[in-house]
Amino acid sequence: MAGFNSFLYIRSVLAIKHEEHKITRELKRSFEAELARIIRQTGSVYSGLVWHANLLHFAFELAPTISVAEMMMLVRVNTVIWMNKQGAFSIPFEWQSGFLAFSIDIELHGRAVAQFIQLELIGEIISAKQTLIELLEECTDDYNEKHLFEVFEKVD
Repeated sequence: MAGFNSFLYIRSVLAIKHEEHKITRELKRSFEAELARIIRQTGSVYSGLVWHANLLHFAFELAPTISVAEMMMLVRVNTVIWMNKQGAFSIPFEWQSGFLAFSIDIELHGRAVAQFIQLELIGEIISAKQTLIELLEECTDDYNEKHLFEVFEKVD
């Protein structure tokens, strides 16, 4: 889509301490509506959510006016506040630290995201790293696997 930096796929895990059974269909629908509202408020375009136990997969077109880190901070802070107001859990709702994010060619995003989610939902033992590499190989040859997963420490 013209004017957008990238189509992003996010995978994040909820820290709800074995209370997944309390996530009702209605709570999922309401949560998705809140997630979409938060994303749209930034000028980004919400695409969808798949929820499996405490693992969330969601996708959106990121507006050029916001970074991935800013978007995830807004999503996490606002969904925590919203979910805790719902009172669904006996413990405070939280996200686990960290998340997986990668961008996908807008023309291939639907198939790529569906493939990634399907692999996890059917229980195949495949790492996120290997899946990302396979998607990159299918979509482009312009990447260097050596640099994909380097960790850069902040220098004080």
